[in-house]
Amino acid sequence: MASATSRTRPQAPVARGAGSGSAPLRAATSTPTSLSTETASAPSPLDVEIALVRDARAALRGGDAPRALALLDEHTRRFPRGALAEDCDAERIHALCALGRSPEARTLATRFLTAHPASPHAPSIRASCGGGMN
Repeated sequence: MASATSRTRPQAPVARGAGSGSAPLRAATSTPTSLSTETASAPSPLDVEIALVRDARAALRGGDAPRALALLDEHTRRFPRGALAEDCDAERIHALCALGRSPEARTLATRFLTAHPASPHAPSIRASCGGGMN
């Protein structure tokens, strides 16, 4: 809370009403705080994509494939043509394998490998339950 108070003080009318020597310094120090606060409260779409895929990977590595799949579903809903769609698709195949849903994983793996044969994810997809029959 103390940091919220210190952020508020430079923006208060006192800074503008202070002597001419201190007002420019306070105004200059309050601007970066205001900008960083606004930036921190409104993540970019790419930041949201990164967080969803990162959290899905962490859930999958932690043994929580249902949560991973739910996060990947959310990514697909929110960002159907997102910058990380390929990563999301690869993680989805691994999540389906972890859930024992091999037929679905194979269908997606075939589609993935056809669309992205040189993907950095291709070797792990080929080695997964989805790629084993291709």
